[in-house]
Amino acid sequence: MAELTVPTQQAVIQRMKGDFRSELGVDPMRRSVEYALIRAGGGQSKGLYALLQYVYKEAFPTTAKVNFWRWASVVDITQKPASAWQGTYRFTGVDGTSIPSGTELARADGTLYTTDADAEVGTDVSGQIDVAITASEGGVAGDCDDETPLVLSSPISGVDSAGAVQSTTVDGADVESVEDGLVRLLQRLREPPSGGVSGDYERWALEVAGVTRAWESSPGPGEVTVAFVRDDDGSGSAILPSAGERTEVEDYVQSKAPITVTVSVLTLTAENFQVEISDLTPDTLAVRTAIDESLADFFVREAEPGGTINLSRLREAISVATGETSHTLVWPTTDVTVAAAKMPIYTGLTVS
Repeated sequence: MAELTVPTQQAVIQRMKGDFRSELGVDPMRRSVEYALIRAGGGQSKGLYALLQYVYKEAFPTTAKVNFWRWASVVDITQKPASAWQGTYRFTGVDGTSIPSGTELARADGTLYTTDADAEVGTDVSGQIDVAITASEGGVAGDCDDETPLVLSSPISGVDSAGAVQSTTVDGADVESVEDGLVRLLQRLREPPSGGVSGDYERWALEVAGVTRAWESSPGPGEVTVAFVRDDDGSGSAILPSAGERTEVEDYVQSKAPITVTVSVLTLTAENFQVEISDLTPDTLAVRTAIDESLADFFVREAEPGGTINLSRLREAISVATGETSHTLVWPTTDVTVAAAKMPIYTGLTVS
């Protein structure tokens, strides 16, 4: 689609000067009424050009930003809301002390969490109890690493005020971006739903908050296996889903699938790709950074479980990086095909 460009205000003024010149036979003089009209009209015309460009972009779902979700709603696609981080937190204290559901905890930056169920110190191990907690607000800002310290917002007699996160069950996810929504919309338009045939299971997985890429396969009659990653959770193996995130997707897709189909989610493990090149020309930090970003984008576009990293495509991803003139690819040296339960993960660039 051709881009509708907005001319600079100076270009608009020059055009208007030409129009006045053709009518008057002379250039408008500075501080004349005609010159003032040209300056004022140029500013208004520039604004109208900008409005026209905005309307032009919003008229197509592939370029719309403000009205994108209105376009998506035509085919019943709605923006995925933010989802909250879930994990476990270890309380310590006097055995038998009750900790009610909804007990509030705070992180050092003020982020709040609440317990998901009633608990009692010493139920499993004397002097402590691990309790499921959920961030009070959705989004990746509420994610916690293991051993992140939290403190009780209000003291509970018999319970230590300070403790630490033990594990993550489900990472949080921000509100779905327009870019991720466009992927779903284009898939919906190109592959209309068909009541549980090929393509539907991938689409359903992508409807779950945090899921950015998904794949499906059928190991046998009445069986569908789904695999997915969460690119917004971080880099490297952080994109691979946890057990809780796999369960969440499995339950959701199963609820959408025909009753004759059993859905399972594949447990993915990382197949790391540390790409190595030599003889880079020019060998500058800017060029290295551009290649690193191009490779990261390449793996997002083309890597998939059980797939093949094509050597020629990999070389192309390096060559199209801004500023790169030439290089020698040291590793990999051939096409690399990974096992069905392996996910190709880009872990960085080495320049020797």
